[in-house]
Amino acid sequence: MFKVMSIQCPDVDVELFGNLLVSFGIRIVDKLKIDFSCFENFSKIAKLLIGMNIEIKEFCVEEAETRLVIDAVNYMSLINKMNITLKFECQQRFLRRYNYQLDTYPNRITINWSFWFNIEQLLNNSSARIKLWESKLSNQHINMFFEKWKKAGSFPNLRYLLIDSIKIDNKSSILEMVPPIQKKRPRIKIMVGRNPIESIVDAVQVTKDDGTKGYLRVKLGTNPMLEFLVANPADTVVHHYYIRVRRY
Repeated sequence: MFKVMSIQCPDVDVELFGNLLVSFGIRIVDKLKIDFSCFENFSKIAKLLIGMNIEIKEFCVEEAETRLVIDAVNYMSLINKMNITLKFECQQRFLRRYNYQLDTYPNRITINWSFWFNIEQLLNNSSARIKLWESKLSNQHINMFFEKWKKAGSFPNLRYLLIDSIKIDNKSSILEMVPPIQKKRPRIKIMVGRNPIESIVDAVQVTKDDGTKGYLRVKLGTNPMLEFLVANPADTVVHHYYIRVRRY
């Protein structure tokens, strides 16, 4: 029987961490938070978890000073070998002079500084929920993504996508629509279940070749942003907003 236990273990005490995993027969780590300020400590923990094939439900890279993160490329190669299943969150801002590659796709991905997450990584992603803040993806990149999404069988897990990017503009189209992309009448709010975080207001409906419906909204301004929600009849909630006309 697998055992699940939440523990707190200082980064420097890798031996204690390993002993706890073995002694209690722990096969699942509920949440693991690390920072990239010391590659040696992270490397020891990562190799231990990889060697024991430990499932890590949630993995978070906390923010450290960017100038201290000189081994980030090496970090990513280890992260890609770890068995992260539910959530990967990266709060760290990487140095721009390297190319970073994320090949592990848990259920949820949130990257606070995602300028390094390119279109190839997005096209190969199999996550259900993706949030890319401070991205460099352009209209052309995003259109490539949606052209692939429209094909039957592609991105079967995807439910929610957010892209925050200064490269989103009104110079070219996305799915033959020039941003801003929205529909204000009738006003509709789409939600996944009762989760207000994953919701879209005034979105345009788009449809895959297999009939799957998605809702897309792209706004411009100071912080251009794209939101996309894939509907599922089992949990998608639609709220209609009606404009009241006052008569005198």
